[in-house]
Amino acid sequence: MTYIVLFIVFFVVTVIALLAKNRKIEISLAVFLTILTIVMGTIRWKTGFDWYYYMRFYQYIKYYITSYSDLKISFEPLFTSFYFLAKATDIGFVLVQFLQIFIIASLKFSIYKRYTPYIVLAIFINFMMFPDIVTVRNFLAGAITLFSLRFVENKRIVPFFITILFAANFHASALAALLFYPIYHSRFSIGMKSVFLVLSIVVGFSGIFGQLLSIVGGLVSGDSLIAYKISNYSTEMEEGTLQETSPVIIILGMVRRLMIIPLIFFFEEKYFKQDKLFKGVSNLFIFGNVIYFIVGNDLRIFQRMSVPFYLCEVLLLVWIFTKVKFKSLFFAFLVLYGLSKYYYIYKDNPFISPFISIFDPETPQPRWDIYKPPPPFKE
Repeated sequence: MTYIVLFIVFFVVTVIALLAKNRKIEISLAVFLTILTIVMGTIRWKTGFDWYYYMRFYQYIKYYITSYSDLKISFEPLFTSFYFLAKATDIGFVLVQFLQIFIIASLKFSIYKRYTPYIVLAIFINFMMFPDIVTVRNFLAGAITLFSLRFVENKRIVPFFITILFAANFHASALAALLFYPIYHSRFSIGMKSVFLVLSIVVGFSGIFGQLLSIVGGLVSGDSLIAYKISNYSTEMEEGTLQETSPVIIILGMVRRLMIIPLIFFFEEKYFKQDKLFKGVSNLFIFGNVIYFIVGNDLRIFQRMSVPFYLCEVLLLVWIFTKVKFKSLFFAFLVLYGLSKYYYIYKDNPFISPFISIFDPETPQPRWDIYKPPPPFKE
């Protein structure tokens, strides 16, 4: 019910903003939705992807970084330092959640305000397609990465590089965004991008990526978290114990993406042929889909590398909205398109549905009881 109410609120506010056609009202409503996102992301409890692991890591962080060697619950240096300082100052996990969602929501507000005339519409599309309120560090790294677009656009390679490294210290998958710079400035034609997509689909269904991962897993050694994960994932794939993405889900994901990509290509050719910003962001979005198609049939975990590239879709859809003649009809399409993702994210997902807040009474059997009890930690 919470997610339905939230959708209605975001939808109504977006309609008001579109009808008002006033920049001051637009910004005020965008601020309201941003604050609402921050509040919901702060007050959640036992709600979120991997919430249990983050809470556990926060509670026993001193133990993890001093005397516990389980790499499954190791995180990147900056993220670990953030949690360590939070625990040392005893600010509480709710405030930790606030800081995380505050950074994500604020960065996205800044990005949409800079690049789109329809800030509220951008926030609404983002709300439907990306579950920021139940965030994990991957979304935090993604927001930081997307912020680097201003440096890519202006060819400021040093601040761009620093931003990506900063994001990668929250989630290592952000290192893939180092390709932002060359891909954005590449002069790919629509034909070339179409070929890349077709080849990626062929490679994805061939299973070549899984075979390469197994080879790399056998060659990689060392005590680093990345080395451990590559070796562990490849081993689990060989043993058949790793949960792979269902073929049905993969096909539905492809259909949803292949439904929107021709639309982007059409407007890129007709209205944005000389627009370097649109073409560059289009390159990034297509590359994210190439990653998805290549790895989707083998390992969902590697799809996280494409998150920063997926975020570009929001900008592209809003820019297209500025050019369409029948805006009401296109807005209806965006709502239906966004709902297809929104429904998939929240429907019957035991980790985030229903939404539990810090104000809800303790339930007898919390959803996180499905995990094995933690070992006898000592502070």
